[in-house]
Amino acid sequence: MGRTAQEIAAVKNTTARLPKPGSTSIPSSGAGAEFTVDSAQLGKKLGKHVEDFGGSASNAADRQMVLDKINDIGKNAEKIIPGTFSGQGVNGLRGDVFFRIKGNDVVVTKPDGTFVTILKDGVTNNTSVKNALKGNP
Repeated sequence: MGRTAQEIAAVKNTTARLPKPGSTSIPSSGAGAEFTVDSAQLGKKLGKHVEDFGGSASNAADRQMVLDKINDIGKNAEKIIPGTFSGQGVNGLRGDVFFRIKGNDVVVTKPDGTFVTILKDGVTNNTSVKNALKGNP
């Protein structure tokens, strides 16, 4: 297999290991267990996230507050559930993710634990999260 074929096989293998939607156990190892933040991905939308949480994108303390919140939820989630999220699949379609939940806020990660986005009040305001909590991906 070429490198691309190997990468595709690895993604398919990871997806096959996702727990059934609606499961609420925190994985201790395997897919989704290790939270990481790609600074390039985060940098694209950090300003919007800061504003979502009531801060100013130009204020360094407000940006740090959101970074701290992302890391806290990502590493200390009260609940981690599998689901699907727009833009994470092939050609921008829905794809497999983990929703890392703490309080009402949600950090969305790829199956390998890489940060995708943060959703303020995602438990109550985001259809993808609400469906995953009900066991409907």
